[in-house]
Amino acid sequence: KGITEIGSGVYGKVFLGCLDKLCKKEIALKKGKCVAGDLEKEYKIRRKNYNHLYFLMNERAIKIKTRYPSFFLLFAERRDELREYLFSKNIFCPVHWPKFNNITNKISDTFLSIPVDSRYELADMKKIAPYVNKFLESKKYY
Repeated sequence: KGITEIGSGVYGKVFLGCLDKLCKKEIALKKGKCVAGDLEKEYKIRRKNYNHLYFLMNERAIKIKTRYPSFFLLFAERRDELREYLFSKNIFCPVHWPKFNNITNKISDTFLSIPVDSRYELADMKKIAPYVNKFLESKKYY
């Protein structure tokens, strides 16, 4: 059957089709825009953004070892309030561990992910960190 482009946007093109010859099920694929098609450049941007947030907020960081960070993980007792505050500043942070069937745990309630990929620059990280720190310090989090 092949693959057909069905749309495009700021972050790349979307295709519909099959990856194999049997084509038992069509799937949608997104071909993202990597920085000039250069994975090493993408890695450097992510690492630079991550390291800058870590420098500014290391006592709040959920420390992970990864070569290719997608997010800076942050601990916040009132994660949802912080997320709403950041949203009001046009900073959009996903929740990767939502509550399921009213079952809660420490991760669901307190971890916030701040994206560090190449859609963002160091200037964005310099903008985000003070907002986070100001909010958390004003609420006496730790």
